Amino acid sequence: MNSKDSFLQVILSDEESMHAIWFLTYMLLSWQMKFFVDGMFFIWAYINTCEWFDYLNVKHPNFPIVGLFS
Repeated sequence: MNSKDSFLQVILSDEESMHAIWFLTYMLLSWQMKFFVDGMFFIWAYINTCEWFDYLNVKHPNFPIVGLFS
């Protein structure tokens, strides 16, 4: 962490902290924004799952379930 970075910049640059902020503020959002946030989380989860399966496929090709997704 650079000494010039503010606390808010550090929090917003970290993925886990950013998701914690979204979860904590979720109850304050209107239903329209909740629909958008739900879509964003679904896309994020899908991309992370694809990256995880790609990692398993490359690093552990003999893992039993990986063959189903290749």
